[in-house]
Amino acid sequence: MPTAIAWAPISWSMARAAWSISRLRRLICICCPPERKWLSIIAATFATPGVRLAYIDCGNAKIELMEPSRSDSPIAKFLEKNPKGGIHHFSFSVDSMDDTTKSLGDRGVRVLGDGKPKLNVSGERIAFIHPADFLGALVELEEHK
Repeated sequence: MPTAIAWAPISWSMARAAWSISRLRRLICICCPPERKWLSIIAATFATPGVRLAYIDCGNAKIELMEPSRSDSPIAKFLEKNPKGGIHHFSFSVDSMDDTTKSLGDRGVRVLGDGKPKLNVSGERIAFIHPADFLGALVELEEHK
């Protein structure tokens, strides 16, 4: 018989204070298998090392479509585990990347890579939180000034 899991409610103000998160960025990233040709139907695409990107602006949110441009990219590895594609990550805006990553690190949350923020295609500072530290979800932090 399954065991019930007790969840402690957490308010948005508690999360903001603890993690320095200013808002959900309203961006969801979906990985697309290249053979499905999702990105070919969108006029504006961007290339970053190992990944092709396209954005769908939904007014109050954006959907980022990603497909691998080489076999050793993180997106190709995601698609090996999820051949039909799927949600890769979602994004939170933060006011200060340094304060947020320090606050999270002080609580045992791991930032992927070397732990230092990188830049996205728009030149904004980004970092990713390890999925094991966020209920299995990959979370992107984006600094907006």
